[in-house]
Amino acid sequence: LLMSTAECQQWECLESDASLTVEQRQEIYEEAQRPVLRLQTELEEIREQLRNVRDRSREWHRLKEREAKVRESRQIAQAKAADDILERMNRPRAMGAERRNGRVQVDFHGLHVEQAKKKFDELIR
Repeated sequence: LLMSTAECQQWECLESDASLTVEQRQEIYEEAQRPVLRLQTELEEIREQLRNVRDRSREWHRLKEREAKVRESRQIAQAKAADDILERMNRPRAMGAERRNGRVQVDFHGLHVEQAKKKFDELIR
């Protein structure tokens, strides 16, 4: 995606043109996603416990509250992971650097489609 310099002022412009290898990109993705995956596993465990608890019991309410908290934490972790992936994918390369034509190219690899759309919208505001 190409954006004007004015639209991407928040990007650090680096001179380096070094590319990331596929392995480096995968490592960045996996590292950023670890907290999200831990929370997803916890959420699945809570949901399994809910299936084995009597509806509307004290334990059921406790688990429903925990489920809501973990779901919220997972959403926060997903947003942080997207920020981390975007920043790290663009840091070591010419991505994010201003081109001669005054445009900035940004790499959204590693983001889910909805995350990439959201980040794109945030960048052009």
